[in-house]
Amino acid sequence: MGAGHKPIVTAPTSFGSTEPRDLRERFADVINVRDFGAKGDGVTDDTAAIKAASVSAQVSKKILFFPKAKYIISDVISVSCGVEFESETIFEDTQYESDIAIRSSLYINSRTNIKNVTFNGVSVIVAPGEDSGQVADLEANICGCVFKKGFLSLGNHTLSTSGYVISNNVFQCHISKIDKCITLHNTSNVEISLNVIEGYSIGIDVEPESSFSAFNISIRKNSILRCWLAINLVGTSVYRISKCSIIDNIISTSREYDTSYGGLYNGIYALFCIGLQIKDNVITAGRNNSIEMRNSNDVVIQNNRSVSRNSFVRGLGCSDVDISYNNAVCDDENNYLILFYDSAAPYMY
Repeated sequence: MGAGHKPIVTAPTSFGSTEPRDLRERFADVINVRDFGAKGDGVTDDTAAIKAASVSAQVSKKILFFPKAKYIISDVISVSCGVEFESETIFEDTQYESDIAIRSSLYINSRTNIKNVTFNGVSVIVAPGEDSGQVADLEANICGCVFKKGFLSLGNHTLSTSGYVISNNVFQCHISKIDKCITLHNTSNVEISLNVIEGYSIGIDVEPESSFSAFNISIRKNSILRCWLAINLVGTSVYRISKCSIIDNIISTSREYDTSYGGLYNGIYALFCIGLQIKDNVITAGRNNSIEMRNSNDVVIQNNRSVSRNSFVRGLGCSDVDISYNNAVCDDENNYLILFYDSAAPYMY
């Protein structure tokens, strides 16, 4: 290029946008983890490099960007900024193949879209900051991902959040039992659909800890297999779960018995729920009940197919329950197919 000539800089228009910007300006919007020493070669531990990049992105208020690669990590990495993952990116813990508790995770407290990313021995926690002290509209879209020996946690213990789509993911835990696969902490307006969940202690866990913090939760068209308890809805007399729909899922609980697991072996367990719909599911409960409810009302159980060891439905202290058009079989002829106790009953079994 001759002296006095300025370099030619193209100014393309990004897909979906209207304003052209040159490439230098576009690259200035993001912090690339590769620029901070992340190798992404599937061998080198990139934990320190990713942490440094995350801090830089937070301080500069830029987006943290992961180009397609295989990142090895060995600790919790906090991401307090916008984050983008290139499709087919892989995160893997250095001890992924061993039978130990999960130690590595991505802790994201901003709106995020995670699509077509694999997490091997790495968990994902999407939550606002614990100290923000107000209701947040934190949208997260997690689709097409693979979690192997990892879990997904949404929300935190002190703040109500809203707007999550968890769809078309595969969750597998074949090495050792992990307590919970998908956990919702004080979250509302949630769609969990078209996922495969296999081999966890609890498939989907909903436990509100503040008022009006668990409503409009849709659980549809999932396959929840080999879990000891497939869906666990645990409200309280103060913090109830409202308007939850469980529709068109395939649920098959584990027939295994493990003394280390102190929970219930049910297909669906519901405590202090209002406006619960359980429809069009196929439920196989190898060790206990297909559906167990306590202190719940305005419940519709329709068009389900069930094979259970004990009862199809057991209830304690429930009211306004519609059970109709179901096809249910109980393996143990000495048990009742449908059994309800009043609230004064001391126990259910």
